[in-house]
Amino acid sequence: MICAIILAVTGASFAAESPLPDPLMTTAGEKVTTAEQWQKTRRSEVLELFRTHVYGRAPIGRPEDLRFEVKEINKNALSGAATLKRINIHFSGAGGKGMIELSVFIPNKRSKPAPGFLLICNRDTTPFSPSR
Repeated sequence: MICAIILAVTGASFAAESPLPDPLMTTAGEKVTTAEQWQKTRRSEVLELFRTHVYGRAPIGRPEDLRFEVKEINKNALSGAATLKRINIHFSGAGGKGMIELSVFIPNKRSKPAPGFLLICNRDTTPFSPSR
């Protein structure tokens, strides 16, 4: 729906050419009406669609020269609520060498495992503060 509204404003015709799949309709055309159906069938189908169309598939295995370099540890991040670790992930492959900058916040006070959230940010990190 949102896609159609945006396209109507811009005059694009993408919605008619490539509609989004119904999240509650299996690839076999069966309507999902229960949580059990979702868990048994549709959830894995949606995850596979996400892997295929959003993240893609890695054409090769783990790079042999994969290495992790800890650049910073700040135990007083977010006013002392968390520890910030900045890690550079170095790798190389057929396209050459590359590096991914990773920022991880770990709660300082926790009695059980903390949930994680991954944000992929492709913007320049110079004016960027991961604590905002």
